[in-house]
Amino acid sequence: MKLNFISKLINYGLWQGASSLYIELSSEGLEVDYHEVNADDLLLPQRASNKFITELNSLTNAQKLESGANISFKLQTPINTRNVYLTSVAGENHKYLLQVIEPESTAWKLSNLGMDSNILRNIKQHLKTEKTKGLITISSKNKDDKEKTLSAFIHELNKLNIDILSIGKLDKNIIYLDENQNWLKNIDEHDLISLLNKHSENVVITNSENENIIKALIKYSLNSDKLIILSINSESSHDAYSKLQEKINDKGLSKNINFILHQESFKHLCPHCLDKAEHSSYEKKSLDDLSSHYNLGDIKNNSYTSSGCDKCNYKSYNGNVLAFEVLSFKYPHLNTASIIDDAYKKQNLGIISANDLLRISNI
Repeated sequence: MKLNFISKLINYGLWQGASSLYIELSSEGLEVDYHEVNADDLLLPQRASNKFITELNSLTNAQKLESGANISFKLQTPINTRNVYLTSVAGENHKYLLQVIEPESTAWKLSNLGMDSNILRNIKQHLKTEKTKGLITISSKNKDDKEKTLSAFIHELNKLNIDILSIGKLDKNIIYLDENQNWLKNIDEHDLISLLNKHSENVVITNSENENIIKALIKYSLNSDKLIILSINSESSHDAYSKLQEKINDKGLSKNINFILHQESFKHLCPHCLDKAEHSSYEKKSLDDLSSHYNLGDIKNNSYTSSGCDKCNYKSYNGNVLAFEVLSFKYPHLNTASIIDDAYKKQNLGIISANDLLRISNI
């Protein structure tokens, strides 16, 4: 049986940037909660519940899914074929979590980094703005995560037909200076700026961690019509801003920064062996303190764990997922709440563990 109705629900979410969703069968009908898309949740009539149950039964051969049980199936999207994991979160109450997994071969894009849809929408719109210039900073403690996000920005800029110059080789399809950064790392900053001025590309992007290159690019961004995108090692968006200030003492820096995108990496819980988590009294107390401090919901009774299975090689996780926060003094509409807020949404959907929330909270 074709999953026409379920496919429509999932593809509608993907179109808006949501790769996870809750489906709950209630007395009011079928409730669809698209993770990361707050304004576009659905409440469908009772006949929609009947359609969902009919298609779900075809997947399970009419066998009831107990709480924590899961199944997977293929989904055809307008772009490619993806795997979908459906987990019964509350079997008796008919509540289900659906997660769409990107193929490993898919190039990194902004839309598959796991961003909240509002962040994704705002960043995409900002990059489309004519004559965007100044500085964009990618902040993280993990070098691989920063390069993943830089690659996603390159993909987005390529879609907009914007010419890019890279310091260090990030993508085979863009022009780059000094692929391995062997001679640029010792170049005088004035010579580097002079070299950049000879290039007509609208965007300069780098994965370099060389202090000399980073300082030169920050200064260059203050007086150039180009957009500079670089990465920095930091604990938060505010920490990243402090480190940028340390590199150059210029009062105009805050107005020159388009935004700082800070990200934190988490283990992605395996959806095949996902189940409700049970916490010790100490953990419950810590989670209550965390919830109170950041004004979050009930964490201890709405958290998940994976026990390990053959699908995840008994590691209990399946790759990594990112949480984000954005800081901008120049464009306040881009600002978001703390990264804890984004991570909380992900743990509430069974994507990351509550213990990971505690790890980054410093409570």
